[in-house]
Amino acid sequence: AGVPLARTHLSDLQRAARVILDAAEASTPVAHPVDATIQGVAGVVFTGPHEGGHAHLRSAPIYADGTVDRSASGAAVSAVVAVLDAMGLAGAGLVTLESLAGTTMSGRVIEHVMVGDVNGVRVEIEASAWIVADHEFFLEPDDPLVHGVSW
Repeated sequence: AGVPLARTHLSDLQRAARVILDAAEASTPVAHPVDATIQGVAGVVFTGPHEGGHAHLRSAPIYADGTVDRSASGAAVSAVVAVLDAMGLAGAGLVTLESLAGTTMSGRVIEHVMVGDVNGVRVEIEASAWIVADHEFFLEPDDPLVHGVSW
């Protein structure tokens, strides 16, 4: 797309993603092969050379609403792995994507499946996560709505 995969170019990436999404939606109707309620293109994943570590590619997932994912994104990793598999480049190994924040997420094809009449893949994702919050609910015995409301 001619835009560096860097946080300093987020607005350029977002503009490029919008152009790509608009062109894709204008040229080809997109619908899930089994569930017609799922339509349209959810976003664009830009990929390029990684900057370090053990990643295979650097990625920038940008959703249709313009938001940029801080991680490599499980959906984006699944999409990239599916494309690489269709090109015969994924093999049986792990594909690791590096995010613009420098974190990584990996995926591998674990099964080839048919989704309606379309070839698909089931992808297994590996990543790290950390607990960032803990929340505790208190249920008071005299609260008349302690168990919610059923209409």
